[in-house]
Order: sequence, then C-alpha cells, then structure tokens
Amino acid sequence: MGHYDESMPDPLPEFTEDQAAPDDKNKTDPGVHATLKSLSSQIETMRSPDGSRKHPARTCDDLKLCHSAKQSGE
Repeated sequence: MGHYDESMPDPLPEFTEDQAAPDDKNKTDPGVHATLKSLSSQIETMRSPDGSRKHPARTCDDLKLCHSAKQSGE
C-alpha cells in the first residue's frame, strides 16, 4: 500500500467544510431524493420487520424485539 501504481485511479480530492457545503447553484435532482427516501424505507423495514409476508422477520425473537406489543399469532 505504500507505493503509487499508475494503473490506480487518482484519489478523491479533499474538501474543506466551506467547499463541500451545498449552495444554490447546485440544484439536486428530485429523483435522487425520492430514491434515497425509498431506500431508507426499505432499510428500515429490514431493520424492523413486521412479520408480514412482504416484510417477514428472520426469527420470532427478531419480531419480538421489533414489535414487543404484538400478541402471538398476529
């Protein structure tokens, strides 16, 4: 790792906080926000499955940890 190989891509540039801050010139694509929101929702259902066919829990313990108020068989 201590040597430079020309076949390797250039490292990403480093930015200061001011340079990385968003500004009004760089408008983000609304599709990106929609995709991120969808992915966030999918990840949350994986983290906290409800036991349904669409979002099954891996184990009964997982279901109990995520939804302790559910009765057995719900």
